[in-house]
Amino acid sequence: MTFGGKNLQEVYDGGSKSMTELEAELKAKLKQLVDSHAEGRRSDEEKAVGKVEERFAEFEADLRKVMDTIVQRIKDTMQEEIKETEKHVEVLNGDLKMVADKLRGTIVELKRTHEASVNFISETATDEFEASVEESQLEIEKQDNSASKHLKAHGTFVMNSLQQKLDHCLWESRGDEKQFSGALFKTYMQRASGIDTQFSQHMQKLQAEGQAHYKTLETAAQNAEQALDGDMERVLGEIDSRGKETEQSLKGDFEKTSAEHAETLKNSLITVTEGLGRTHETNTMRLTEETRELSTALVVASGEAQEALKAKCEQIRTQVDTQMVEFNKRLDDKMKQTMTSREQLESEKESIFATIQTELNTIRDTFEGKLMTLKDDSLSRVQTIVQDTEKEVVTMGENLKTKMTADAQAVADELQRSIQNFLTQLAQHKKSALDEIEIAAGKTPAPPEPAATQATPDPGQESARVRRVKRENQ
Repeated sequence: MTFGGKNLQEVYDGGSKSMTELEAELKAKLKQLVDSHAEGRRSDEEKAVGKVEERFAEFEADLRKVMDTIVQRIKDTMQEEIKETEKHVEVLNGDLKMVADKLRGTIVELKRTHEASVNFISETATDEFEASVEESQLEIEKQDNSASKHLKAHGTFVMNSLQQKLDHCLWESRGDEKQFSGALFKTYMQRASGIDTQFSQHMQKLQAEGQAHYKTLETAAQNAEQALDGDMERVLGEIDSRGKETEQSLKGDFEKTSAEHAETLKNSLITVTEGLGRTHETNTMRLTEETRELSTALVVASGEAQEALKAKCEQIRTQVDTQMVEFNKRLDDKMKQTMTSREQLESEKESIFATIQTELNTIRDTFEGKLMTLKDDSLSRVQTIVQDTEKEVVTMGENLKTKMTADAQAVADELQRSIQNFLTQLAQHKKSALDEIEIAAGKTPAPPEPAATQATPDPGQESARVRRVKRENQ
């Protein structure tokens, strides 16, 4: 082998070796860059997944807290509504008891006077109304007759005057007979219509006055009825109070009389016994006969007193029996009134229970409405939290995707720059090797190519090399 061939071989071997070293160094750098990028991407993915999980856990904890708070609020609201309902029911029960007590007291008094007052008021009002109606009817008939007479007289006068004028006009102007006849007939019709209008106005006025009189009578009847109601209630109250006072006075007089008679008899017996004892002690032997006579007289007096006391007791018993009969009658009347009042109270109780049921239904509907409102608010808040979470997750995914895209683009750009540098160095080494070969061969080296031409790689070759590097890295 010649010297030039050896030099060429050495140059070629050196260039191949440098190219191999450069390619190995470039592969190592690319592999290190790809590994670092993959490691960074994995760490970023792990961090993103951890952040998403932490955020999801936080949202889940917040959601549970919100749900617990909502459930607790619902429970508190239910307890408050139940307490308020119980208080309201207690208040209503107290009001019902008070109303029942008042009704028991008032119905007993009102029931006794209602029928008598209604009958009296109805009879009085009927009599007054009939009298007022008859007077109004007579007055209207008188006014109607007078108005009819006045209208008839006025119509006769108008007819006579019209006839006189018509005759006078006929005598004055025979030629204008038709014209004057038409004018007179027209005037007659106008007067007749005016008379009818005036008659209808008088009739309307009479009707209005009759209605006004009727309303006045009706108002007077109502006022009289109210006054009679007040007077009857006052009189009945006084009668009840007087009856109670009379009953109490009779009972007190009876007890007082009985006590006085018992005390009188007791004192008389004590006095007689003491007198007899003293007389018996001092004059036992001397007054034996007198004692017998006195004993006989005492027996007679005792019999008479017993008979008188028996008669008085019979009289008092008769009075007591009479009063008891009257009291039993009043008691029966009160029992009947009590039964009637009880029936009325039962009906009122049913109506009050219906009212309470309606109020309870209203409270229940209000409570259900509040629960539905709380439920809707909770659902809206949960949906808002879920939507915010989804938006944040989507935003984080988009950010992660954007970052990964930017990192991939940066790696691709770095790889592109490394390949371009490698191709540039390869072209320079190739050019220097060819120059050395030409120098060794004794030829003049070719002028250097422009830098842009040397730095521009082949796209197909570049893509093939990039794919090969990627396959080797994989």
